[in-house]
Amino acid sequence: TRNPEPRQPPHEDTPTLTSICHVVFEQYPADSRVRRYVNCALAAGHTVNVVCLKGDSDRAFERHGNLRIFRIPGRKRRGSFASRILEYAYFEVLSALTVSSIKLTLGIDICHVHTLPDFLVFSCTLPKLVGSRILLDFHELFPEFMAQHRPSAEHGPMNWLLKQQERLSAWLSDHVIAFHDPAAEILRSRIAESRPITVVMNGVDTTELPRVTRRSSPTFKIVYNGTISANLNLSMVPRAIGVLGERRPELAARTEFHLYGDGPDLNHILSVAKKLGVSKQVNYHGRFPFAEMMKELSDASVCILPPRKDIYSELYYSLKLTEMIHFRIPVIATRLRTYQYYYPDDCILYFESENVDQLVKQIELVHDDPDLMARMTDRAWSAAARIGWPIMVQRYLQIIESLSR
Repeated sequence: TRNPEPRQPPHEDTPTLTSICHVVFEQYPADSRVRRYVNCALAAGHTVNVVCLKGDSDRAFERHGNLRIFRIPGRKRRGSFASRILEYAYFEVLSALTVSSIKLTLGIDICHVHTLPDFLVFSCTLPKLVGSRILLDFHELFPEFMAQHRPSAEHGPMNWLLKQQERLSAWLSDHVIAFHDPAAEILRSRIAESRPITVVMNGVDTTELPRVTRRSSPTFKIVYNGTISANLNLSMVPRAIGVLGERRPELAARTEFHLYGDGPDLNHILSVAKKLGVSKQVNYHGRFPFAEMMKELSDASVCILPPRKDIYSELYYSLKLTEMIHFRIPVIATRLRTYQYYYPDDCILYFESENVDQLVKQIELVHDDPDLMARMTDRAWSAAARIGWPIMVQRYLQIIESLSR
């Protein structure tokens, strides 16, 4: 027998095919960020596993070609801090067992762990010990997240503890992804650049979008689509419609607020509208499938994003914002750090947090000056294109390639 010829190392331009395992405390494919990672990895020829929460109508296991989905029963209830930690711990234990089993039976090259919680990364300890690399993807910053819900925690022992687990989680990983540049700056200051950090922002994947043509609405249609929670302060919109009714009754009479999604603050918003006498102008539609939702937005006059300004909301970068910009829908938003980082005042109409009078003036401007809105939406579209999903896909695949080698 002759000796086999030595294997040649791969050419530097030849991507290494990899087995990736996503771990996320969320349902899949409902989580758009994870879904887009999975789609681009599959398109590049990689094998992908997803360990996630199981919804009521989801199957525990699915396989579609090179994609396997392992779902863990559980719910994300958004309760107290203690209940959140219990939910996280429950999922941590079961995901650790699932990921370890996948590693030992099918093989995993890279564990891609999505926060929150940061310490979910420790569910991949066994794969790490036997050769897998870990990619830690920060969707949010845990200390700022908790400071919003418990302001007293911003400088107390809990804040210190959350920063320590953030550092430990980053220490276990091989590479860190931040959800935008301001978040990356904060992470670099807190984990002392102990791990390489790459910014990969969520964005609009045009391959997922239905063909939608913008059309005019017979009314002045204000829209919001997504989670309806108290920190997003959506009751500002019926309050603004009420003030508009005093200033310009003819405009207020043809103004409608269309609300899509679900969340714990819905009843509060509807009660505010009823109290102010604008219930007929506030229309709640529930949650729509993605393709139908995009068609619903085709005749929107403006989207309003009015969150209260605090340590956490300053880091907001909503996918809803990028979707509105993609469809060239004018946006009125609270003046927040991250929004302004990417979109200056000639792209978005800003108002100061909780200032109803400023919000009403911006609503009037959208209605009265369509030419200005056309110029602003064009500039916003150009700004978004510079940080669009096609660019982020290349960044992500470069990370996968570097970790594979």
